[in-house]
Amino acid sequence: MDLPSLIRRREAAILRLARDLIQTPTEEGNETATAQVVRDAVAAEGIRCILFGKDKQRQNLLFSVGEGRTLLFNGHLDTVPAGDPAAWRHPPFAGVVRGGILYGRGASDMKGGVAAIVHAALALRGRLQGRVVVALTRGEEGGEFDGARELLARGLRAAGAIVADGSLRQLTLGCRGGMRVRITVHGRAAHTGTLRHEGRGRHAVLGMARLLLALEGLQLRAPRDRWFPPPKITPGTVIKGGVAVNVVPERCEAMVDCRLVPGQTVAGVLQEIRRALPPLPGMRVSLQVTEHYPPVFTPPSSPLVQAVRRAAREELGRAPPLGVSGGGTDANVFQPAGIPCVVVGTRGDNYHAANEWVRISSLSQLAAICSTAAVEFLNAAQPIRTPATKRRT
Repeated sequence: MDLPSLIRRREAAILRLARDLIQTPTEEGNETATAQVVRDAVAAEGIRCILFGKDKQRQNLLFSVGEGRTLLFNGHLDTVPAGDPAAWRHPPFAGVVRGGILYGRGASDMKGGVAAIVHAALALRGRLQGRVVVALTRGEEGGEFDGARELLARGLRAAGAIVADGSLRQLTLGCRGGMRVRITVHGRAAHTGTLRHEGRGRHAVLGMARLLLALEGLQLRAPRDRWFPPPKITPGTVIKGGVAVNVVPERCEAMVDCRLVPGQTVAGVLQEIRRALPPLPGMRVSLQVTEHYPPVFTPPSSPLVQAVRRAAREELGRAPPLGVSGGGTDANVFQPAGIPCVVVGTRGDNYHAANEWVRISSLSQLAAICSTAAVEFLNAAQPIRTPATKRRT
């Protein structure tokens, strides 16, 4: 039986696993719960999973099929928070199915993708001249990529990785980098109502407001790139300031999210931010980079890209266009470690918003693409063995 047909026989199991994952919330850093759901599903097919990580509540998961040259199937187990339940058409953790659509937090980002790559790997048993490792990680959504870093620290290496954290609308060859900056304004506390102290305070929150408005208009400089969109800065994504309603705030912190493209450096972006900040008389401003990961790109000529593209054409009847992602994925950690990556996912929408959904048929389509591409990529790399011939005497 060919792989696409084998995947079709797993459609019900793929959907069941995706629903089980959605019904196991992981918005509060408890990826171990979803890792255990996957472990149980894989164990039922006679394969052992490894759970590991520094935090017992936030474990990563590994399992493999085959032996030899390695290809990663990667996905992350965490999700962003569901937000206001009243904004959802269906409860965010119910895994409701309606009209060929699966709804719920993580449906498209990316528990549907996790279910697809798990079953893609299971379908490959006995069909590989190589090894597929399914690597499911923690801590991707916050941009720290702790799980991917723990995988590399464990010694995991591969000839390539298919990261199922994208869309069937595009084969993603690259991802913008990320840089998070904490800005702190140090003012001076004062009583808001006592006349004797009138004017002594230095309002750190109002000072921060001026800084953030200045950064809102900042256009980060970067070399032109045919693949990448321009860099982007989003100021004030998290703000903390003030201790009481009747105290002039003496301190305010705000996070600034920067999305970087090739050619930008941490030092260069910091310099641009500093130059854009207006003076705040009587107050001090400090900047701290809390997180950074570089932009990454795999050339279209890569054998992995070609294998995934041919598999997508075979499954979908067309080859999705090539492009890059505005956000980061675990590829931003794997690629700098020498693992070329292609990002491809399901067909869904409302990522990070209410009423997140995924089209159920796209789960098996993704599984078929990943499994077919794995066979081509791994088998093509194996030497062709010819039978030995007897020497003539």
